[in-house]
Parts: sequence; C-alpha cells; structure tokens
Amino acid sequence: LQPEARDLGDIVLRARAVLVAGRVLAFDGQAVAEASVTVQRRYGEGEDSWGQFLWGEVEAGGSFAFYDDPPDVPLRLAVDSPLYEPIDPLPFVPGTSGLEIVLRRGVAVRGSVLVPAGVSPLAIEVAARDASARDPRTTSVRADGTFELTGLVPGSHDVEFALRPTGEPLTSIAAVVAQHEQG
Repeated sequence: LQPEARDLGDIVLRARAVLVAGRVLAFDGQAVAEASVTVQRRYGEGEDSWGQFLWGEVEAGGSFAFYDDPPDVPLRLAVDSPLYEPIDPLPFVPGTSGLEIVLRRGVAVRGSVLVPAGVSPLAIEVAARDASARDPRTTSVRADGTFELTGLVPGSHDVEFALRPTGEPLTSIAAVVAQHEQG
C-alpha cells in the first residue's frame, strides 16, 4: 500500500448472472445478423406500461446475451430486423439461455416518387402501416427518388409520405397489397 492508502480488505468480484441469452434465426435455420434485441420491463399496469430496460444488436452468428440483476417485474424480449416480419414481444423468465427466436422473411413495397424542382427526394420519408397496432416500417427516399420498405407482413398496407424532419404529411396511398414474390 502507498502512504495514506487504506486497506479495504478482501474484494470479491462476481460475474453478473445471465438475464437472457439465445439466437435469432430465419425459418431456414440461418442466423439473422442484422437485428436488434430489447429487454422490456413493465413499469405499471396495462399494455402500454412496457419500456426499454436493456438494448443491443445481435452478433454476426445471430447470438445475443444480456447480463444483469433482474428487476422484480415481468420481462419480455422484443426483436426487430429490417428484413423480417415484426413479432410480438416474448415473455421470459430471468436466467433463460438457449432461447431461439425464429423470424419469417418479410415482403417489400418498392416505388419511386417524383418531386418538384428544388425539392430533394431525401427530404421525404415513407411509412407503411398495416392493420396491427405495431409501429409502421419507415424508410427515406433515396436521391434517385426510389424507396424500398422491407420487413413487411404480407397483406394490405397504407403507404404514407411525409416531409422530414417535421413529419408534415404529403400524401398517402391506401390498401397497397404486399405479398411474397411468386417464383
């Protein structure tokens, strides 16, 4: 010990317990590497009382792991990937490991917009809303005026166009049908 330092006694280090760990896979068994995983915790009563507790990206092999002391409230796991259909959050018990979450490849809506002279296509955001209560899938229009909304559930979607960053609505197209390509 250096002068004027105090002996703190034995210091015990302990590893944090696994809160939840597993892999995100596609239906064909391949790892989904482009996905985010969020541990949500309940903050009150009702369906809207869930909030983010921990967040991370999956590893290249589709694996994820969260280490933390569990709160004394229900937990669930939300997974989001831009190319795959959204899924409902999955409840889990702290200490769960080896969890496999299987995602279904989503469908896409592709298109292009024509903008007046002097307006950049990059200033336009496109959103697709389906009949569920989930948040819409969004994307920005590319410089060439094209866009692609991916990870949609097959079915009917309302496609909305808005000005960025204000969100001012520009126009919408109702009941655009997105389906898997036949081939």
